[in-house]
Amino acid sequence: MKNTSASAITVHILAACSFAYGIFIMAAGSGSFFFLFWIVLALIAEGLLYCIRKKLFSRIPLWIRRICLSIISLLLALFLFLEIRIVSDFHPAINEQQDYLIVLGAQVYNGSVSTILRHRLDAAFDYLVENPETKAIVTGGQGYNEPYPEAEGMAAYLINRGISPERIIKEDKADNTVQNIEYSFAMIDPENDRICIVTNQFHVHRAMLLAKKAGAQHLSGIGAPSDPLYLLNNMVRESAALIKDWLIGRI
Repeated sequence: MKNTSASAITVHILAACSFAYGIFIMAAGSGSFFFLFWIVLALIAEGLLYCIRKKLFSRIPLWIRRICLSIISLLLALFLFLEIRIVSDFHPAINEQQDYLIVLGAQVYNGSVSTILRHRLDAAFDYLVENPETKAIVTGGQGYNEPYPEAEGMAAYLINRGISPERIIKEDKADNTVQNIEYSFAMIDPENDRICIVTNQFHVHRAMLLAKKAGAQHLSGIGAPSDPLYLLNNMVRESAALIKDWLIGRI
């Protein structure tokens, strides 16, 4: 009885943490609705606990329970596999000077950029200073909660730090990572140009898969850091995005 009670308390605590984390992510105003995942996860945990307490699962045939358990186990194994793949590309190697950096967009505010985007732009800035022949494509359109296209804010940030405007190409129509890459590639020669994707570490793996699928032959990546408070949400969201992209044939 004590073990059962302790397990129930643990589930309640984890569910409360998941719900609170979802509210925290929502308050960040990233423009994504993935915060709902954590809220729904909390509700599911409480629902399962209720079913166990009321012994509702005993009414379900054993073979159905086994099938459900097998599916859940496979999904957890897939999730772990994808997380390992994502982490494996946190620090991709750059072997030679690149012709173009493609800096993927993220949230911008009136007169500033989000923390996640600032990390990307700072990583791009460091590379551009060390490699004066490389040009940067800043890519990102205007979201419903943004005052102007992300590319505008990104270009302004780099220019204010001292990068010449002549080295910056703006792509201001893309709404997602697929379009970031597709529209940027339309401006260059992805089969012959040396291209480096600049994004946050958790995003590098999927971005490079999409870029290879789009025709990049000489591809590298730069993994910028990200805020630890949002990393868990971003890592889980990337796994979901990888599954979605695979199902619809993007990667």
